[in-house]
Parts: sequence; C-alpha cells; structure tokens
Amino acid sequence: MDQRTDFPGPAALGRGVVVADGPVPAAAAEWLRLRIDPEVLAAPGEALAWLDLAWRARQPTVVELAVPFADMKRPETDDRPPYELDPGFEFARERLHFLVWANRYDGRNGDEPPRWHHATRAARLEAEVGGSADVVLADGSEVWIDGGLRGLGLDDVDQPVVHLNQLWSGQLRADVAAQPDEDLAADQLAAVAHPGGPARILAPAGSGKTRVLTARLRHLLRDRGWTADTVTALAYNTRAADEMRSRTRDLPDAQVRTLHALGFELLGRAYGGRPRVLEERAVRNLLEDLAPVRHRANDDVYAPYLEALAEVRGGLVPPDEVEADRDDVPGFGDLFAVYRERLYDMGAIDFDEQVYGAVEVLLRNPELRQWAQRRCGHLLVDELQDLTPAQLLMIRLLAAPAYDVYGVGDDDQVIYGYAGADPRFLVHYDQYFPGAASYLLEVNYRCPPPVVEAASKLLSYNSLRVEKAIRAGRPPAGDDGGPELLVERHDDSRLGERLVELVRESLDGGASPSDIAVLTRVNAGLLAPQLLLGEAGIPLHAAVGERMLDRTGTKAALAWLRLAVAAGGSGLASSTLSGGDLAVVARRPSRGMSPGLLKALGNGTWGLSRLASFAEGGKDDRSRNALTGLHDDIAMLGGLVRDGAGVAELLITVRDKVGLAGALGRLDDARSAPGGGHVDDLDALVMVARAYDASANRAHGRNGIRVAGFETWLRERLHNQDAPTGDSVTLSTVHRVKGLEWPHVVVWDVTDGVMPHRLNQVGRLLEEERRVFHVALTRTQRSAVVLSRADAPSQFLDELTGEAPHRPRVTVEPDRPSRVKRTTAKTGTDAEPLTGDEAKRSEALREWRRKRAKEDGVPAYVVLNDRHLDGIARRGPTTLDELARCDGIGPTKLDRYGDEILAVLDGS
Repeated sequence: MDQRTDFPGPAALGRGVVVADGPVPAAAAEWLRLRIDPEVLAAPGEALAWLDLAWRARQPTVVELAVPFADMKRPETDDRPPYELDPGFEFARERLHFLVWANRYDGRNGDEPPRWHHATRAARLEAEVGGSADVVLADGSEVWIDGGLRGLGLDDVDQPVVHLNQLWSGQLRADVAAQPDEDLAADQLAAVAHPGGPARILAPAGSGKTRVLTARLRHLLRDRGWTADTVTALAYNTRAADEMRSRTRDLPDAQVRTLHALGFELLGRAYGGRPRVLEERAVRNLLEDLAPVRHRANDDVYAPYLEALAEVRGGLVPPDEVEADRDDVPGFGDLFAVYRERLYDMGAIDFDEQVYGAVEVLLRNPELRQWAQRRCGHLLVDELQDLTPAQLLMIRLLAAPAYDVYGVGDDDQVIYGYAGADPRFLVHYDQYFPGAASYLLEVNYRCPPPVVEAASKLLSYNSLRVEKAIRAGRPPAGDDGGPELLVERHDDSRLGERLVELVRESLDGGASPSDIAVLTRVNAGLLAPQLLLGEAGIPLHAAVGERMLDRTGTKAALAWLRLAVAAGGSGLASSTLSGGDLAVVARRPSRGMSPGLLKALGNGTWGLSRLASFAEGGKDDRSRNALTGLHDDIAMLGGLVRDGAGVAELLITVRDKVGLAGALGRLDDARSAPGGGHVDDLDALVMVARAYDASANRAHGRNGIRVAGFETWLRERLHNQDAPTGDSVTLSTVHRVKGLEWPHVVVWDVTDGVMPHRLNQVGRLLEEERRVFHVALTRTQRSAVVLSRADAPSQFLDELTGEAPHRPRVTVEPDRPSRVKRTTAKTGTDAEPLTGDEAKRSEALREWRRKRAKEDGVPAYVVLNDRHLDGIARRGPTTLDELARCDGIGPTKLDRYGDEILAVLDGS
C-alpha cells in the first residue's frame, strides 16, 4: 500500500493524528485523546503539559480540534515592556500549535487518507511525495520527515530520517544515529552523547565544561550530520566565544556567538540596518542631558543611573520599582523610556540594549522570531549560571517552541546575584526547558584533592543547590609535593608579612610571578597586598589606584589624621586645624550641625582654643554639644599623638571610638557589595597603617612627623605604582577572575565581615558569599592558601572541614526568582492628614527643600518629593538612624541631606 495511506508510519516515530468532529482512523481508536476547544485555547496550561509529554515520549495520541485552525495558527505578539515579563514567559498558543501539529497527521478530512503536511513542504525542495517512506529525494533515497524530538527514535527506523528543523532550514539532509568520536572521560562522554532534547550539564569547577560543550557541537555537526544553520552555540562573553572557536576550527561553518552579538544581529534585521553601539562615555553624555541631577566634585552622579539602566534591562525590574528601591536616581521611572526613545532617534543602542532590545523585537515581530527560532533549533549555552533574567528570557524566546537547549553551568558558581543571576535557573532547569535530562561532570581535573574535598564540604552548607558528589581527578601530592591547601589565622600585624612570605616561597620554588594570584572579596581589600608586595619588590598587576583616597571613607579618615597631628603639636593654643578638614569630619560621623555651622567651620583655620570658644558661644544646646564633641574628639586624638600612638591606633580610635565606622556603615548599601563599601576602605587603610607603623617605628623622628608622613607615603606608592614589564602576580577580586586559573592562589583576608561580606550575611545572600569563596578556592591548580585574621575568622573556615553544625535545608520553590531587598525596611507613609506640629515640620522641610533645590540647580522633587517630606514630618526623627528608616531616605540622601533635615526638624 502507498505509504501516504499506510497510517501512521513507523511506530518508533510516534506519530499521532489531528481530527475534527469526524471519525478517528481505526489505527488510532485506542489512543489517548485531547480535545482543544475555545476554553482550552484561552488557558492552555494543562493541555500544553499533556501534549509536551506525549511529544517527547513519541506516544501516538489523538487531538480533537474544536477551534478554527486559523485561531490556533495566528502568530502572537506582546507589546508589554520586557521588564513586565519574567524568564518563564512564553507564547502559549504558538507552542500549543506546534505541539499539536509537529508530529501528527492531519485527519480532519474524514474518510480521506490522513495527510502528512511535512511531506508536502519537502516536495517544495525538489523531493517527491511517495515511495516506501514520506518522500523520495533527488538522489532516489527514500526518507521520513520527522516532527518528533530530534535525536530520539532513529535507531529503530530502517530508512533515513530528515528532521523538521532541517526541513525548515531549507535542507533535506538526514540525521545520523552515531556515537561521539572523542577521547573523553566517562562522565564527559555521557553528556556529549546525550541522545536528544534539552539537557542540563552540571559542570563544577575544573570539570572540563568547555571541552564538553565544544565536543557536543562537533558531535552534532560532524557525527550526527546536523547542519550548522540549525545549531547555535552561545558564549557568555567574547573571550569564551573565542575559546570555543579555537577548539572547533575543524567546523568552519559552526555558529558560535555571544548573546550580545546575536542580539545585535536581530536588531539589525528588525530595523533594516546595523545600529551604532554607544560607548559608556557617549551614554554618560546622553544621561547628562536627561537626568535631573548636576555634576558634583568627587561624586559620580551618573553611575547610579547606569546601574539602574542595567537593573531594568538585565534584571527585568520595572523602572518605577528601581527608582523606589534606590535614593540616588530621581526621575528614573520617567527617564527610562525617554532614554530609549533618544537612542532610537539616534539610530543607536548601548551594550545592554543588545539583549533587552532583542527581547523586545522577538516579542513584537513574529516573522523575525520564527526566522531566529529556525536558526536556534538547538542551542548550546555556556555559563548558564551567569545569565541575567533578560538573557534567559531571550534564550527561551529563541529556543521556543521545542526548548531544545543544552545548558552547561554550575549552580555552585552563581556569584552575580546583584545582576539578577540566580541558581534556580539551573536548580529548576526543567521548569524553563521542559523534559530536560541532567548530567553531572563529577571530576574536578584542575584542583588538588584537598581543595576539592574542602570545597565540597563548604558547599554542603547551602540549601539552594543541586546535590552532587565531586571527586578530584588526580591523587594527593604526597609528603614530598608540599601542602596543597593551607588555612592560616594570623594577627593583623602578621597577616601581611605572611602573604609576602608565601609569594616568595612560591617564587623560590620555581614559580613565575604570573603563576600566582592573590584574590579577595572586595577591591579595597587589595590595598594592603599591593603595597606590601610592591615594597618587597615583587612585580604585580596593581589593582588599587590613588583615587581610592578620595572616596568618602578614606577621605574622612585622612582628614581625622591630619587634625590629630595638628592637635598633637607643640602647644594646644598654637595648633592649626584646617577648616576644610573640620568641615569634613564634622559630618563623619554626623553631629547634626546646621549647614550654616558647617560653612563657618570650613572657613579659614582654627586652633583648639578657638574651637572651644566657638563651641561655648553656640546659639543653642544642639550646636554647643555638637561643637564641644568635635573639639573633644580632636583633642583626644592629639593626646594620642603626643603619647606616641601609631597611625593604626589613631585610625582604630577614629573608626571605633569616634564612630566613623558607624557613620560609613549607614552609607553602605548591599547593592554595591561586589565592589565593597566605605567601611571596607577604612578597614583596608587600618591594615596598611599597621605595616607602615612597623616600618616607621624603625626610623628616627618625632611621632607626629611619622604620623603626618603616612598620607604622603601612601599617595606616593599608589601614584608611582609602575605597570609590570613582564611576569607579574595577579591581584584581583573573585568576581573578576571567574573562569581563570593559576598554579598558586592565595585567598586573602577570609575574615568575618569580609568573606562573608558584612552586608550579605543572611539567607540567600550568605549562600552566594559561600559560592564566592568556593570560586576563589577553585582557581588553583596546585596550591591554595587561605589567610584569615585570628581575632575574627570567617565562619567558612570551619565549614571547609565540616566542623560547623549543619542547619536544616530549606526547600526553595521554582517560582520567579525575587530580588533581594537591599535597603533597610522603611516605615511607610500614612495617608491621614498631618497634625498641627507635623504640618509645621512639613512646611519647614518644604522651605528647606526649595532653597536646597535652588542651590543645587535641580527640580525640587530631586531633593525629596512631597510624600517623603510629609512622612519625615509625621515621624519627626531626631537621629540619622531614625531618619534612615523613613521612606525616600537611602544612603545617598542620608549622606547628602541628613544633617540638614535633622537641623530643620530641630528648629521647627
């Protein structure tokens, strides 16, 4: 009988049938059935799950179509901004249409033989319908056209099979059932040989993920005969893409792209030309025209807007929500759309727009979406754990409706949570790519066994992860090989010396400087290693520049030192105090001084006696108390200088007793935790001061001179840090070196408050801190040394050995990852009318705002809006901590306006 009437074809291909209200073919009489009516079409969730399961299992089923064919086939669009969607979004009706028709005959014509529409499409490519299979090709071979899950079911079919993806690409090349021809370990080979459909490849550090990914690409194109225009490999960045290309030079047609490059191509096709990509400087120029803020010395007012733009377009967070969650991007809720319109008018995009804009055109342009989906019939995705929500959404739109994504990554290396990366993208991978298989690369070939064992114990304390057992790919080094993992605790004064010793030991053992990396949690933490190694004559890549000394915390600390030296001079009456320094330290920590009082302090020079007299003449108790406290603190520090205190002791006194650390802590926000905060700067300065004191105490001279020389010494070394001319030690934060490796790694200052960072010590944030430490450890090939302060060791040290108690694991549901709120819980703003006293305070605040806005040259709402002013007036805070709990007051506005607001409230 002619195959066109021999329903339903090879059983291995699992073809079903679509019927209308007529009879069901006899062969399908006992099959499971699904009826699609208007109600199902409107809410297809359960039907999609049923159809998807049958399609993946190649189970023949019947679909009764009780809706017009055109209603199901009609392309979908979504005009909502991408930030209103989450990564799990899909065009449900389009997927329903695909799952109904991809692998089913059309039996809607009653008594006529069921039709296989794919054969009709193949006939347009010079094939002939008929023969013993679906079509006969030009060379006389008879082939089946398969609409099932690609790669599955071929072993039991006698004749060649051309997959639907090949047909859509305009080619009739048959797939081949073959095994990979690669020299791989068993776990790697299993992942590369995955038969078909989506797959999650869990690739822990050092497990050969890039080798597996490129071997998979080679296997599909060379062994299985898939054509290159149906397979796309997506790299996370240009460096990774270049590495993948270098490993697949034997595949000249292979599509290896970065996500941004693919997005750029999609935008070019959508707009009929390649858009111009703006560099950051051009973006800043555009923001200067649009943002309602003005340039201020030593303050990058546009950096927060760059962060906010990234949060919307990478994290898919609505602009109004971003503005409400920050206090340093006034007007951003309206600015976002205007900014994008300006880009469009310029025919330009910026870096983030390559993905966000591509998502937008994929949502709104069905023809472009279908073209892209045919090129991305099978996606191989590198570093999946680093994807932002927008990137994951883009990948799902490209991979739909089959979601055939081969994702390689490690949930234990998610360290970019601040950008939206979430371990749930891998932990619950099958929620995003239904039916996905899972493979574990279980051998770490990079790191020595003690590091692998310790890292595994450390990660066992995390709840949000895939349970896995990792083993080392080589035996321990033995007694003659030297220690492969050292965990050491030292006093602060000894920590830096030990670092220099360790680096020298590695160099003396035959390592070159470029074989060594010193890694830490935040950039400020590299200040001491940089100076100490530099003083020891060890070549290095400088990580910290002189600009660090102009940051809020270090600037205030150095001002306090200068005042201490002045106050510790030959006589109190003749001590010269800089007005500029007084104006700085009077605000850090805050003393609640009015703007007028701060301005008076900043004019001219002072002596302690004059400052004391000025305090006594204060116009009110608040002013007198503030000035007296400032005088007493400076006098105390001067006394310490005369008594021989070193720089470190003075800074610790300023930090802890004067209260600078507390003031800076209010300014720090976990949003900036990857780069560190102001308290980190202050702590780094203290650590450097210890080394300076040890060196300076060996020299002669009066103590005041030695203390005064610290800043000059520090600036000279940061300013004159020569760029290395050859091999050099790498100094870096962990976030910057993910994916890199060295023979020798020192993880510096694994101390409580540093790693885990003090801003990220609860819940999911703590789990990410643990992953950061794990990434640092696993950069090593031969040895890792962990250095910690003896007086405050990190909790992670006991977790490396498994000695810390395990808490019950927390089950995390696979819902949309929610952003971690970074700011202090606010009090909210009541809706009731203001009382008499509250109304007076509100009016006073409005008058202050009017003057402040005029001075700054900005609209009044940029300072604070009416709702926030009323909330402050209602609560009447008397301290900065109380003010920080009011709506609209975050670290930026607390620093900029806190003292002024408290002074206004005190006088109203």
